[in-house]
Amino acid sequence: MHLGRGGWSWVVFECARIPQLLLVSGFVFAPYFANVVVGDAVRGQSLIGAVTASAGLMVAVLAPLIGATVDKSGPRKPLLAACVFCLTPLLFSLWWARADGAGLPILAILTIMTLIGVLGGIIDLLFNSLLPVSVGRRGAAKASGYALALANIVGVLALVIVLWCFELPGKMHLAGLSDSPLFGLDQATYEPRRIVGPIAGMLWVIFCLPLFLYASDGLRTGLSLSAAAKSGVKDLVALVKNARTVHRNLALFLLARVAFFDAIGASIAFNGVYTSGVMGWKGPEMLLSGILIAVFCGIGALVGQALDRTIGPRRALLVELAGLLVFILGQIGMSTSRVLFVPYDTKTHGAVWASPIFAHLPDLVFLGLALGAAVTMIGAFSSARTLLVRLTPVDQVGSVFGLAALTGSATNWLAPLFISIFTARWGSQQAGFVPLLILLGLGLLTMCFVRGGDVVSGVDN
Repeated sequence: MHLGRGGWSWVVFECARIPQLLLVSGFVFAPYFANVVVGDAVRGQSLIGAVTASAGLMVAVLAPLIGATVDKSGPRKPLLAACVFCLTPLLFSLWWARADGAGLPILAILTIMTLIGVLGGIIDLLFNSLLPVSVGRRGAAKASGYALALANIVGVLALVIVLWCFELPGKMHLAGLSDSPLFGLDQATYEPRRIVGPIAGMLWVIFCLPLFLYASDGLRTGLSLSAAAKSGVKDLVALVKNARTVHRNLALFLLARVAFFDAIGASIAFNGVYTSGVMGWKGPEMLLSGILIAVFCGIGALVGQALDRTIGPRRALLVELAGLLVFILGQIGMSTSRVLFVPYDTKTHGAVWASPIFAHLPDLVFLGLALGAAVTMIGAFSSARTLLVRLTPVDQVGSVFGLAALTGSATNWLAPLFISIFTARWGSQQAGFVPLLILLGLGLLTMCFVRGGDVVSGVDN
């Protein structure tokens, strides 16, 4: 199916979202804030957890109301544009998150990060609800897969640029590498870390424009905002009441989604802390692994799209969740002295190859497991989005995506809480990841009872 200009503009919009997650929430700014600005990795992680929980709670309250309202009013793009307009300057303001106290105070940075999380959640709802409007139901799998693949390519390029132009200069001597960061950024004041906020903001400005110019939007219904809100909330209540009967499969899927999305979200959030602690990886290993993971996330999006089209998103999701469970189980069995639960002495066996990083077998096996988890994780994300579109009543897309945001956000504290409890109880980071297996198992088991989301042929499903 040909996506058309509107469909491709929807795809391109994703190229602003994923790099922000990689640069700000993932590998650069969040670790800088926790370790340098706060000055205590444990307290910093605790503060970031509080920010994430607060933003998630606000999204849980707002998303269903917004989704139900736009279902009845019609257009999504005006509110989406307003959210992007507010988000961009907040990202630019992270430049002033200085570690020497001369910039924004910690409370202000936390407030900014919370607002970024809330706006990101609302943007996610509105953007996803535009998927069937922009490409139709049959084009959802292709557009979703292409969007995640292309966005991860952009994310990889962004990470490489930050690494090569800002982070490595002055620290390593390589052919073609400058002796100082681009634009004269000061390493001493962590300007190469702080620049990622403005970079993420610029990517939003660049990649949001095609969607606002070319993508289709919902048709105006003529209802006032208050009337649309009242009517939408009424339909949302009816949707929830009918979930067990009329929308049984949708309800089961949302229940399964709560479990496996919580596990996926926690895996992403704790990945850096877990990897650096269990494997002892430092800056170069973490950045390079981040680039490789982003590349394989793009591959995972294409794999998810291919599986959606060949076996249907429901079966694809079952395969992807099972694979993710196996890869995380493998990561739990890893350490610097253990490979897949089997003791391994790196001093006795020596290096596998002559390299300053990833030289020993545990490093290479863990990296392979992380890349496999990236493929299955993003594949599951893509297939879940396609399946949600397939199972959603055509006139209640916004309401259902709002309900999905509610069910996802209402429990997104569970996995972090269980990780904290298990880690403290058994004094092991590996033990702390066991709840992820439990949540993935529950999600996988519930998905076995969902019907629908098979291969679409002929007319739209």
